[in-house]
Amino acid sequence: MTCKKEFSLEKISSPGLKVGEKELKAPEANLQKNRLSLLQEAAFEPMAIFDKERKCLEANDILLDVFGYSAEETIGANLHKLFAPRPEGELEHKTIGRFFDSYEATMLRRDGSKFPALVQEKELRYQGETVQVIKFHDISKSKGIQERLKFALAELDTIFTNSMVGIALIDASRIIRRANPRFSETLGYGNPQNIVGMDIKELYFCEKEFEAFGIHYITTLKENGIVHTDAKFKCKNSSPIWARVVGKAIDQNDLNRGIIWIAEDITEQRTTQKELQLAYNELEAIFNNSLVGILLLGQNRKIHRVNKRLATILGYDEPLELLGKGVEKIHLSEKNFKEFGEKHYNSLKQRDVFQIDYQLKRKDGSPAWVTLSGQALDSADPPDLDKGVLWMMDDATKRKKAEEKLVRIAATDSLTKLNNRRHFFSLGHEELALHLHNAQPLSVLMLDIDHFKNVNDTLGHQAGDKVLKIFSKICAVNLRSVDIIGRIGGEEFAVILTNTPRSQAQRTAERIRLAIETSPEFTKQSLPKITVSIGIATNQPPENLDAIICRADKNLYQAKSNGRNRIEPNP
Repeated sequence: MTCKKEFSLEKISSPGLKVGEKELKAPEANLQKNRLSLLQEAAFEPMAIFDKERKCLEANDILLDVFGYSAEETIGANLHKLFAPRPEGELEHKTIGRFFDSYEATMLRRDGSKFPALVQEKELRYQGETVQVIKFHDISKSKGIQERLKFALAELDTIFTNSMVGIALIDASRIIRRANPRFSETLGYGNPQNIVGMDIKELYFCEKEFEAFGIHYITTLKENGIVHTDAKFKCKNSSPIWARVVGKAIDQNDLNRGIIWIAEDITEQRTTQKELQLAYNELEAIFNNSLVGILLLGQNRKIHRVNKRLATILGYDEPLELLGKGVEKIHLSEKNFKEFGEKHYNSLKQRDVFQIDYQLKRKDGSPAWVTLSGQALDSADPPDLDKGVLWMMDDATKRKKAEEKLVRIAATDSLTKLNNRRHFFSLGHEELALHLHNAQPLSVLMLDIDHFKNVNDTLGHQAGDKVLKIFSKICAVNLRSVDIIGRIGGEEFAVILTNTPRSQAQRTAERIRLAIETSPEFTKQSLPKITVSIGIATNQPPENLDAIICRADKNLYQAKSNGRNRIEPNP
């Protein structure tokens, strides 16, 4: 319902309009009526008509609902009643339009609440007076959208300005239209305004690079809307800089709308990468050409890498034959593998530095001596060995053979190849301690070649050496592998019979005596017949080895005194 006061559109009639005593011509009256009716009927927003004193003559129902006033409170009220007080100093910015003049203002409802509105005014002449048709368009939503948009733009501008990567807007002609400080600073231009308007051709060292990059990135942008690439650019001082560039088309279907470039300086990164690659190449050269075997174990002690030298040490043609295999493959046995892990992997966890000689298994199953040292790759404490263990191995086979030879030389009588005196007593002490611990009997034989001096005196020392060699061989073949025999001086020999009581020792001694006496080897070598006297002693705990030998030696001399070529004591 439309409220009215004095002024009413119903008073306008056709074909003529009569107001007071004056009647307007029909065309003019109809024009006025049509204008006002159109405004009233087409209004979907708050709308009112005011006289020249800005008092309300008429208001539509929408206005009453929006502002919360009744018709009685509205008709005759001053227009200012609907406006909130304007902040001091704020000016009204009115836009002159073809049909309406408009401006924004804050409106005041009856309950005191406010809302922003676009106020649109239109003056009309009627009966010689001026009236104003005013519409109030609530712009709360659009204002909210504008505020949010303004805030979002402020956020984006903050991100753009303070970004740690360079950002630039490039147009279809490849001209820089906007750039953030990081972009211009990266290229040495300082203030972004120094680079705006620049053709990006100036950022390339040659036109060929510029054209090649352009073809790549334009083609990719058209296909995918985005391009990723690393490129070399020219700074203001002509120094090179590498950048990781991401180009994003604002509209993939219309590159004329521009392309956003995001550029990150990767010069230092590329330099580091080149240095790392060089270091890697150096390490690879060392790894592949090292004279020391190198083995890298990964999770669960699986072989991750092996160099050529290690493969050669273990008899493999190529390192690939070992890759992915469990390291137990190169241990002599499952038992060795477990014992090695239990013993030495604890040392790795404690970061102990150790170097050991150890036997591994070659491809053909034969043992190979290596000098072995290891280190965990994980820097944690304790290290996680599943993250890698590096083993360095040097072929120790030749050294071990040389050492074993030296040990044999040091322990062996050079003429007879039996244990020499020092080694015989060393082995004897160990064996006696073991027998005492296990409460087992141990017997000692002391042997002396009868009339050996006569051989040297009549036939010479060369003949004497032959006698000693033949004598040693005959004794050795009549003993068990667990027995210990040694030449302890001149023509004197000693034998330790392990786990042997006196009665069994006597049988062994007699077997040796008889074998010497009946051997044809002496006569074959044009040597005289040889016999031996043997003294026997069995341990009597807790006596030591020297005491047992001393008793056996006394029995030997007793055999000599009783005519030689005999054993004492007799069975």
